[in-house]
Amino acid sequence: MGFLITVITVLVCAWAAAAQAPDELQKMLDAKQNFAMRDAVEHGGSRVPVFYRGAVEASLNEIAPARKHLKRAIQNDPHSKEASDALGMLINMAARNGHYREALRWLEDAHAATPNSEDVNNWLPAFRAFAEAGDMKIVHLKSSSVDCNDGLRVLINGKPVMYWADTGGLQSVMGESDAKMLGLTLKRREARRVDPGFQDSMSRLRRIS
Repeated sequence: MGFLITVITVLVCAWAAAAQAPDELQKMLDAKQNFAMRDAVEHGGSRVPVFYRGAVEASLNEIAPARKHLKRAIQNDPHSKEASDALGMLINMAARNGHYREALRWLEDAHAATPNSEDVNNWLPAFRAFAEAGDMKIVHLKSSSVDCNDGLRVLINGKPVMYWADTGGLQSVMGESDAKMLGLTLKRREARRVDPGFQDSMSRLRRIS
């Protein structure tokens, strides 16, 4: 019985060590297996490269620790692929939380590191416009239950409207006619998305009240 327990313990330890190897962690990251990667990072402790620790924290929106560990990953090897990926994660995390000025700072760092990057050059004008308008803030937070099957009823500048909420969207957008109807000030910037099969010019609208 003691021999069986020893064998099982050795096998479990070997599996955990394999799961925490950088190659295996990279596979999980590429496959977006965030929870599996989180478990592997937790089991690995201090042996896990700081980049993967930051990647897990960014995926869980743990802003402060993710920022700390991803910055350290960049400092450890500024010209590596990990540094480039860490910058991308910092940009994404800041943008999805409405921290546009921070996102712009990371984008400018990315531009300095890779000035010919099409993605970076295409997004810079849009984020410069976002940063001019300031960061998003939650002024009042209250939990409630709503039926969103037919859209989400909201009040903007005192006017009732209905929109669809995309919980996976990085940016919220609306048509120019809606923006004018709601009394929003339009600032036009040209940017291009370079996702496969989706390249077009976009006007970015931000509210200035």
